[in-house]
Amino acid sequence: MKHYIFSLLLLVGVSATAQEKSILDLADGYKYELSIPFPGDTIVHIPYVNLPVQMQLGAPHRVLEDHRGYSNIYYWRRWRISYHVVSGQRDATTISRL
Repeated sequence: MKHYIFSLLLLVGVSATAQEKSILDLADGYKYELSIPFPGDTIVHIPYVNLPVQMQLGAPHRVLEDHRGYSNIYYWRRWRISYHVVSGQRDATTISRL
């Protein structure tokens, strides 16, 4: 049992270091808010920044529109990066892990 637990811990350590980037690495250099709306789901909110344009991601994969504004949604390396404009007055980027 001891060897099983050690092997499991070793495997977890290897897989943790093999992950590409943390969610906060994408927000590095910006003033951001961190929220956890649902268990296991983390969202970084960066006000007044169009991060997809700064990352040169090109055309959005999806566009959601309603009477208040729109959201351009991009998928990049297992990340969802969304740029939101609300009532033409507020804008922000949100980042979440897929």
